[in-house]
Amino acid sequence: MKNVLLVLTIASLMVCCDKDNYIDSGIHERKHDCTVWEYFQTDHANWDSLVVMIKHANMIGYFDGTNKDEITIFAPTNHSINQYLFQTLGDDWERLYEKVTDIPADECREMLLSYMIHGKKFLEEFEHEVKGTRTGGTMVQALSGIDLRVYRITSSFYDIPDIGAEKLAFQAPEGYIGTVASCNIEMNNGVVHSLDATCMFTKL
Repeated sequence: MKNVLLVLTIASLMVCCDKDNYIDSGIHERKHDCTVWEYFQTDHANWDSLVVMIKHANMIGYFDGTNKDEITIFAPTNHSINQYLFQTLGDDWERLYEKVTDIPADECREMLLSYMIHGKKFLEEFEHEVKGTRTGGTMVQALSGIDLRVYRITSSFYDIPDIGAEKLAFQAPEGYIGTVASCNIEMNNGVVHSLDATCMFTKL
């Protein structure tokens, strides 16, 4: 009887444990029959802050098909944008922005354009990074005009190198590294590569 109680106690503790280091951003579908703008509005848990920022920057036309151009965006989730809000401090070490709409609209626009590329660009179209060198990959120009080095990373599987899942990442001119959690999410007028929640959305 004591053994049964012990097993039940352990099982209940395991069920109650919080995964403090785990953020479930859901499972994405590869293809969506909608615009990028419509897609962002289907998942409030991930994209609410981005939707507000796009409206604030007067950039809906880039995402709803109005501009007729296809785009690729390394899209920041709510977690990435919240990091920017919490970590952007003034000289008095107080937060400069309490909410997305406190950020100047021109600043929002410049930031968003720095994470966007013209055309639909999928993971498979970028070259691999040369391991340990921070070289390799494919140079592309963001819509803001800055150059990004976009590259694929191959992970290990059961300690065997380079046979695991591939990830996508990019490096900006000042050394900022953005890593992608979910890539190749395709809409009718664009592709979304969702940034890892640990990546802070910031000026590039």
